[in-house]
This record gives sequence, C-alpha cells and structure tokens, in this order.
Amino acid sequence: MEEKLQFFGEFVKTCDEHNQYIGQGNPTSNILIVGMEPAIGSGNPKEEIRGNIEWVKECMNTDIQKLYCMDLQRTTFKGNHTWKVYQKLIDFIKEGHSTCGPFLDFGKFAFATEMNNWTGKRKIITSTNMNTFKNVLEERRKLFKDSKFIQSFPVTILACSNYIVNNDEDRQIDNTFDVTYDTYGEHRIISPKGKAYHFWTHHSSDGKRLVVHTRQLSTDIPTNMIEKLAETINAHLINIENKSDLIQ
Repeated sequence: MEEKLQFFGEFVKTCDEHNQYIGQGNPTSNILIVGMEPAIGSGNPKEEIRGNIEWVKECMNTDIQKLYCMDLQRTTFKGNHTWKVYQKLIDFIKEGHSTCGPFLDFGKFAFATEMNNWTGKRKIITSTNMNTFKNVLEERRKLFKDSKFIQSFPVTILACSNYIVNNDEDRQIDNTFDVTYDTYGEHRIISPKGKAYHFWTHHSSDGKRLVVHTRQLSTDIPTNMIEKLAETINAHLINIENKSDLIQ
C-alpha cells in the first residue's frame, strides 16, 4: 500500500505540473475506471481541472480518505448517471447483485479518472478542433503509459469507447497499458430488448493485469452487461489470488 501511495503522489505531482485531471476514489484499490471526460462544464475548463488537482492535494495533506468518502446521495443523480452505473458494477463485484443503497460509495473500492482532459457535460468534436482533441488524447495516453500508479492496478476498465482504440494500424490499448488483446477477447451481450453490447479483454504477459475496453457506462447499459463485466473482473481477481484485498 505504501508503494502505491508513493506512485499516486508521483502521479499527482505530474498532473499538477501539466494541468491534467486526476480524478477521485481510493488510490490503493484494485480497480481503475477510466471514463470519457470530466462531466463538469460549468465554467472555465482549465480552472475546473485545476480545481480537481487542488482538491486532491488538499485531501493528501489533510485526510486522504476524503478522496473516496464523499457521502454521495443516490437521489442526487438522475437516471443511469455514470456514477450510479459505476456503483452498480462495484455492487455486483462485491455482492453479486445491486444493493441500491442510499449512498454511492464506489470510490472506496475503485479509483476513477478520465481519458479526455477536456471538461464538459457533452463533448462536441468538430472539424475545427479535431486535431487538438487528438493531441489531448495522445498526451493523456502518454501520461497513463508513463505512470507507475496507473499501471499498478490489477483491473483497468476503459469505459471510454473510441477515445482509445486497438486496430490493425494503431494498438493504442496494447501500447499504453503493456497488454495484449486476448485470443477470445470479444465479449458480446444481448440485452433483454435484443440490443448487442460488447467489451474486449486484454492481459499483461504475466497475467496479473486485466484491461477491459468498452463503451461509456451510462444511459442504457443493461444489467446483464454489468453482470458479465463483474463476472469477468471477479474471475481475474480470484485467479491472481487478491480478491480479498478488494475491500480496503
């Protein structure tokens, strides 16, 4: 745990120097969730990123548990809000079912950050800002690749759709996280309404790290998709014999 906190401190310092979003949650947990972008969008993007950095630094200087003990009330978030889906996934990993508790405490059992350093409740990519957007994502991938903290998680969930890709021309996931796409890495789930959902799995060469790539976890994600994700993550944690460390 001390080593991981050291890695986290180094990550915070780098983000501070380069004005990069850090996130929130338990930095010593086993699960990293990477969403699309910080859904803030209430003012100046640079100031919003700086606000997250300063908050994290304050928590580290006073009480690091403030990073994941935020008393988030479920009723504060409407519909299938991303954080409510994160909570549902953690519930299925821990309990095998959704608890529907009054608070969202997923941050105790996972650390959540974003693939895009731009803030906004809705991100509209246009022809005029496409190159800048690609540069932002490239800078973010380099940050993740070079970070011992980001690379330390036994489970990484890339819930950010095509913000990071693996294709014949560009193996971004493999190269960023030092993993290889599994031989049978495509998982296809059919929802009760007949819609297909997918996630793809990758492992490090020593088998100790699992990287899952899928779409954003929000809106119409069905329960059986969450169940399959949890089953896959649990199988990995059991296989590396550290599932007992999930709750810290």
